[in-house]
Amino acid sequence: MTHTHYSGEFKRAVLQYRQENQLSYRETAIHFGLKNSSMIANWQRKLLECGPAALDSHLGRSRKHMVKEDQSNNKTTNRDEPLNETEREELERLREQLRMSKLENIILKKLNALPKNPTDNK
Repeated sequence: MTHTHYSGEFKRAVLQYRQENQLSYRETAIHFGLKNSSMIANWQRKLLECGPAALDSHLGRSRKHMVKEDQSNNKTTNRDEPLNETEREELERLREQLRMSKLENIILKKLNALPKNPTDNK
């Protein structure tokens, strides 16, 4: 997905047109062929808060924040490495625990399906 960069001059022209013609953000976006009318609202906010120069600068998130973290910082194990004995025992214990929980869930569902009063027939 590509982002279009608009010049500060264009942004000021859009805001001036909107003000002179007393248009909504949506109407202004349609007139200028912009897909996102909230972008104009952001320009207006920047103009009011920081002045005309704020429209010239790019104050968005830098690309370095969008790059995934280095894989060496993750604490996940490589799937190619075999499990050691304690990891294997832990895996077996967890699988058994999961199996028992599933069985317990099945039993509880069947118990809930039984009539509350033995004399009632559903």
